[in-house]
Amino acid sequence: MLSSAVAAGPSRITAGPSDDDPYCDLKTATSFVRDWQAQHHPVESCGHIHADRGLGDWPTGLQLLRRPVDQ
Repeated sequence: MLSSAVAAGPSRITAGPSDDDPYCDLKTATSFVRDWQAQHHPVESCGHIHADRGLGDWPTGLQLLRRPVDQ
């Protein structure tokens, strides 16, 4: 069973769930984002995002990674 529990307090979490992840559907990912009080930035058609996915130089991921730093 997946858990969305996180420590209380302010955070700068950015979540970029894929809309077609076979391991965590977008509805579940969205509930985690809400529970985490994270910034929600869903991405399209990336499947389960991980190092072996073959996304290469992924501009969308780099933008998501830089968001907390740039704000």
